[in-house]
Amino acid sequence: MHSENPAQPLVSASQLDMRFGQVEVLAGIDLDIASGQFVSIVGPSGCGKSTLLRLIAGLAAPVSGSLHIAGLSPLEARRTRQDLAFVFQDATLLPWRSVEQNVALPLELSQRQRRADALSMAQALELVGLSAFAHSYPRQLSGGMRMRVSIARALVTHPGLLLMDEPFGALDELTRQRLNEELLRLWSQVGFTCVFVTHNVAEAVFLSQRVLVMSARPGRWLAEVAVPMPCPRDPDLRTSPSFNRIAEEVSHHLHRTRT
Repeated sequence: MHSENPAQPLVSASQLDMRFGQVEVLAGIDLDIASGQFVSIVGPSGCGKSTLLRLIAGLAAPVSGSLHIAGLSPLEARRTRQDLAFVFQDATLLPWRSVEQNVALPLELSQRQRRADALSMAQALELVGLSAFAHSYPRQLSGGMRMRVSIARALVTHPGLLLMDEPFGALDELTRQRLNEELLRLWSQVGFTCVFVTHNVAEAVFLSQRVLVMSARPGRWLAEVAVPMPCPRDPDLRTSPSFNRIAEEVSHHLHRTRT
């Protein structure tokens, strides 16, 4: 799978293989993602989507093949660039810390200056529309609000690369659609590169410039589907014929994983 501008991809993988013990999880993965792109990955459960995100994040190492983030190994990129953030399916907030304190956690871990901390926290909370809840605790928030805190925590360090592993999978459809729209607004406003894993075809198409379809385990690329619709994207786009044609194409490729 190659990006529109492969000359200087932010994320670049070649013949990436991964296994756990005797179980082959990923096989022959090639991937180029240009800076500023929003790319979604769909595929059946257990096909290696989340594993690929973990490899990109430097949280695991491939068995073979090469993987680079801005020309560095993922581990080097995570340690030296400090502009990669990961959002998991669960908001993973610390219940004893307020919203503001949860958002501040990455800044504390990176030991940034306090003045910059305060500004970054305020900006991040404003971006996700939670400035009024800075002193609330996770137990006082809805599921959608907790996920917005998680996104603010990811954005507080101004990441260049945002990895998202089914972040809205546990939410109801209305909340999910609203957060999709907020995420696209943030992407347009902030300009980060996003790699987004989901099981939801409509979500992948609405968010992305490219949708990559992965086979059943061991995960290989089955198809890449371009989403040429401009941003910002109106919520009504989901009912348009062009949107439905692209979603049907992605679904067609997904059905091939079951045969």
